[in-house]
Amino acid sequence: MGTRQYLIPTDSMTLADQKDYRINALAAGIQRALEKGVGVWDKREISQPDPQHPNRPDFKAVKQFLINGGWPASLDVREFQPALDAGVAAGVDSWFTAALAVVGTNYSAMGAVGTAPIANRANKLTVFYKIAIPVAAFPVSRLIFQNLAGGNFLAQFDLEPLIAQQTQEGYFSEPFVIDPNMTFFIGVRCQAVSAAIRIVPGNFVFEPTGQTNA
Repeated sequence: MGTRQYLIPTDSMTLADQKDYRINALAAGIQRALEKGVGVWDKREISQPDPQHPNRPDFKAVKQFLINGGWPASLDVREFQPALDAGVAAGVDSWFTAALAVVGTNYSAMGAVGTAPIANRANKLTVFYKIAIPVAAFPVSRLIFQNLAGGNFLAQFDLEPLIAQQTQEGYFSEPFVIDPNMTFFIGVRCQAVSAAIRIVPGNFVFEPTGQTNA
């Protein structure tokens, strides 16, 4: 698990900050997607390579390409859909947890998935960059990403700064990228017994142009 993982409450960010962060998340996703073969790096669009990783474009060059109104012709982007991307039933295509019954227990962010890990397809890359908990009282203390339920922690974010700032939304300190073919589990840790709650993650899903399954 990385060590630079914390939440930035939106109350402490300007609208310009938030816009810039979303562009950074898009740029990070494009850079990684092209590196992993999700889409094709066309050097006529973004010519500058990453000095440390010559098989992918430079991050700043990708960001400037976006700011200038560009988009890679080989990539499509959309938001994560629980029914399509996690296999939940069509009637529960939503980010609802299961009932939070035991304090200290991790519960799936998509209750219909249970503890089954989600598998990214070979041609899909996912980036998560923020979280919102639209409830008056926070019955959860942490947002977690694992390789499977009860498995290795990939990322973990303390949600309690949102309580202190009296906001329901926070941006991750850095975008969290899930590579193609990677399995993962998204959960929240119960700190107070509660009925199921909704969480709203900010995210982007990158796929090859014309092959999107949405």
